[in-house]
Amino acid sequence: MISNSLSSLLDNKNQFKAKRILIVDDEPYNIMGLRVLLVQAANLHHLDSYIDQANNGVEAVQKVKSAYKNGNFSYGLVFMDCSMPIMDGFEATDNIRNYCSQRNVPQPMIVACTGHTEDEFVKKAWKHQMDEFLMKPTSLEVLDSILSEMLQIQKVKL
Repeated sequence: MISNSLSSLLDNKNQFKAKRILIVDDEPYNIMGLRVLLVQAANLHHLDSYIDQANNGVEAVQKVKSAYKNGNFSYGLVFMDCSMPIMDGFEATDNIRNYCSQRNVPQPMIVACTGHTEDEFVKKAWKHQMDEFLMKPTSLEVLDSILSEMLQIQKVKL
């Protein structure tokens, strides 16, 4: 697992609860299913869950930029579909990484979500600086593991 941005989930006060989760997918059913599982996983950890959605990469980039411009919140975790119309998840990830880098703001953890298991997709995800690779459909156990890891990092930072 590549975890170059897990610490970005924590703001200056080490509070994960202040961060939002963004689900990016062009299939409404996938968004709905992942949202249900994320709410369940967040409840297991007694986290407030603020889950937003975008239907393509362009919307995702706009939402991330808007969050930083408004200053009220940021996305700590993005579940990014890899294959979408308009702008795919790889290009959207590149845009988000570049935007955050240029402004010296925390990078969100970006999780690649795809139904493809071929090595080329995994390698492409790493090449585009995605932090984790999940197969669709995923499970509550997998999402619980991701949230557990984030909380463990939070405890270490305290």
